[in-house]
Amino acid sequence: MNMKEFREEIIENYMRRWLKCVPSHIIESTSWETDSTGRINVKGDVVIIDIEMSILPFKFGKVDGCFYAAGIGLETLKNCPDEVEGYFCIDDNKLTDLNNAPKRVGDAFFAYNQKVTLTAKDVRKVCEVVGEIWT
Repeated sequence: MNMKEFREEIIENYMRRWLKCVPSHIIESTSWETDSTGRINVKGDVVIIDIEMSILPFKFGKVDGCFYAAGIGLETLKNCPDEVEGYFCIDDNKLTDLNNAPKRVGDAFFAYNQKVTLTAKDVRKVCEVVGEIWT
């Protein structure tokens, strides 16, 4: 086993254990895999609910579906996906900025009710959004 395979196996095992411990956290997907940098690419939707976390525990790469992480207490967007094909929803968290937001969102971008008021202009500074922006 080379170093890349070893790292991918560690990340995959850690993620599988985490998913078993947190049954309310759901990745609704046909598949997911880690890339050479350790980012998790998901074919399908990522829905994170009923859990409190200030930061996402894994670095997501590309999500082919939607990404939903509303009302979970996020204080930072560190580890958010680099790209989301569907909508990106982070409503009702504790964000003060949009650092580490996806570079591209293929549908709507939702960021209501944060610690500070975020605007569509703030979103456009950090992300190419194909759909509407709701802040």
